[in-house]
Amino acid sequence: MENRKETTIEERKLVIKLSKEGKSLRNIVKVFGRSVNCIQKILQKFKKTGMLANTKGRGRKKIMNSITERRVIQQVKIDPKISAPEIAASISNTLGRSVSAETVRRVLRKAGYNGGVARKMPLIEVMINSDCPVKQMCQELRSDNRVAGLRCIKLRIQVLTLERQSTLLPE
Repeated sequence: MENRKETTIEERKLVIKLSKEGKSLRNIVKVFGRSVNCIQKILQKFKKTGMLANTKGRGRKKIMNSITERRVIQQVKIDPKISAPEIAASISNTLGRSVSAETVRRVLRKAGYNGGVARKMPLIEVMINSDCPVKQMCQELRSDNRVAGLRCIKLRIQVLTLERQSTLLPE
């Protein structure tokens, strides 16, 4: 098989220049040592587009457009515990074409939502008498929606919030 070599931009410019000077196609082919088809393609492309450089390809079509991506993010904002396969099923119904759960996850990761399995809630251990301020603090924290779990050990409370982990000391 013959080695193929792409024509450079300079060569293409020279082909166009020689063509504009009135040189025949056969003369241009002799100068460059290329096939007639190659020179013809360069001339046709220049006449059609006015460009010498290669055009960039379109690539693979996206399954979801920006409106659908926003709809996915909005569903997660409404219900943060919804799973990617559930979102993919609802989007597939509205779009009328198949959307995989991995596509939904990719959209969510791009938007800053990194999913994962929730931690198990740690055991709440409070072995202090009922009028202790630490126990009262634990009961207040337990009623807070942002607290994922807490552990009371030796007058130190370890609070696992949904945002970050912090350690509280009783005053």
